[in-house]
This record gives sequence, structure tokens and C-alpha cells, in this order.
Amino acid sequence: MMNPNNAILLAASSIDSQLFLAQVLAHANEQGKITQQEGEKLYQEITTIAHKLITMKITELSDMSALRLQIQNAFTLTSLGVEYGSQANFDKAIRLLLRNRIVQFFQIGNTLTDKLVARAHKIMAEGGRLSPVVLPGDDTEDFQIYNQAEQDFLKEIPQYRINIHAPQITIRETIPLQKLARLTDVTLVDKQLTYLENRAHYVAVLPIENIFKPNFSFNDTIFNDTMNPVEFVSIGLMANLILHRQLDFKLDDDTLADFTEIVYTDGEISPPIRQRLLDWIAQYLEKSEQSEAVRAYAIAYWDECLTAYAQITKHQFR
Repeated sequence: MMNPNNAILLAASSIDSQLFLAQVLAHANEQGKITQQEGEKLYQEITTIAHKLITMKITELSDMSALRLQIQNAFTLTSLGVEYGSQANFDKAIRLLLRNRIVQFFQIGNTLTDKLVARAHKIMAEGGRLSPVVLPGDDTEDFQIYNQAEQDFLKEIPQYRINIHAPQITIRETIPLQKLARLTDVTLVDKQLTYLENRAHYVAVLPIENIFKPNFSFNDTIFNDTMNPVEFVSIGLMANLILHRQLDFKLDDDTLADFTEIVYTDGEISPPIRQRLLDWIAQYLEKSEQSEAVRAYAIAYWDECLTAYAQITKHQFR
């Protein structure tokens, strides 16, 4: 018969050796800090959690991939709870495991991730798009606040998966899907969700009625090939502020060319104009009674839009 300690280690390592719980159990085994009886108790409690998840969420017991996923979730959520409770300290984690029921740590991990999942669902439901806008050729299209990588990020959270390695003002760099397994992942997702929520707050206080007026349309080439809608609208607002000193979003080729000539030199942004624009959006959002966090995000977002558009100036409107 397999030693219960080794049974736990085998189960943990077969799920994910990077889990904090797997590392704690390995450490405890090496240090001889868990007896056979204690190891058996821990193993049985995790097995019970996995069984409950399978009973609740699996209808076809022959689906081995679905069964394995729920076993993974049992370990992952328990591991998050242990890591959270111990502040990622191995020795403290061992003491907590021996003094408390495993299900308590599962509940902590489940609460942590449930909050992320609820926020992701809310963002997708409430902040993903606005009314349709008019595109070239009189077509209409939903005004997407988030780009495809950001939409993919939101869709993966309920599956406890992430596709980024660090929070980004705009998600531009993604990685192959990874399991949301450590507290650092929870922190990463939390910060990225906050960025996306702040994007929605920023867009909501723009004079949206001007974006959707009948004579507004996107520049077809740039919109489709280079910039997402919110970036395009932000650049349009900046261009009209610089060229006409008014809140508008008109962006045709002539407007873009004039804006580019004034703001950029060899693809580099004029520092005084950059600061003027960032000061403007900060003051605008302050008057709109937006939080400091939203203002800080919008400033960073405008700065990023200017930088992204700088790449375009190297190839267009010269």
C-alpha cells in the first residue's frame, strides 16, 4: 500500500508541482513534520473536496478531462487558501494544515477566486461595449471598450486561467494559457481587472453623444489595422483639442496628418504637447468627479495611446 504521505505528494505533483500546497507537502515530508496518520487525514480531506466538486459540477463521469479539472481545482483552491493564510511561509503553512480542516483553506481560496470571477462577469456584462458606431460604408459595429486579448483574458478567469504575465494598461502581450495557481496570480488578475474597470469609467465620462453622431466615422485603415476603438477615439479627442481646442472626435486623413505634424517629429512626441494633453485629461476627469485611480489610469492610457500612435507616424502621413 502506498504511504499516505507519498500518496499526497504524488497527487499534488501530478496536478501541478508549482502549487504552494504541493511545495509545502514536499517540505513537510522532507523535514518529517507530518506523521503517517496526519498525512492520511490531509489526503482524505482533499479527496472529499474533489469528490464534492465532481458531484456538483460533473454530469458525465466518463469525461476524464472534466474529472481531472475538478481534482485540479480542489488542489488549486485549497493551495491558494493555505498560501493566503500562511503568508507563503512553509513552516506556518504546515502548522495551519495540522491545526485546521482542509476545507477551511479551500473555502478561502474559493472566496478569493469567486471575487475575481464575479468581477470578470460584471465587466463583460456591463462594460464591454457601447452603442453601435457608424463605420465607413454606412456599416455599424459595436463600440468595443476592450480589445480581443482583453476579452480573452476576461473569458478565461472563470476557468481559473490567465493569458498575461503582468498587468498592462492595454493588454498587448499575451502568453499561453496558465493556471491561476498562486497568490501572485490572484494579485495580477485583480490589478488587471481594476485597469479594465477604470477603462470603462474613463470611456463613460467622455462626451459619447459626439462619438455616435451620424457624421462620425472611423478612419478605416487605422481603425481596422492598427488601433482599437477606444484608442482611436482618444487620439481623435487629442487631435481636436490640439487643432481646434474643442471636444470632438473628427478624424479624417487631413486631421490625422495635421495632428501628426504638430505632435510628432520622427515618431517622437513633443514633450510640451504631451504634458498639455495629459494635464487636460487629468483636469477633465477631476471635474467629472472621477476617483484618483481612474484619473491615474486615464493619464497612463493617454500616454500609451500617444506612444502607440507614434509607431504609426513612422509609416503614414509623412
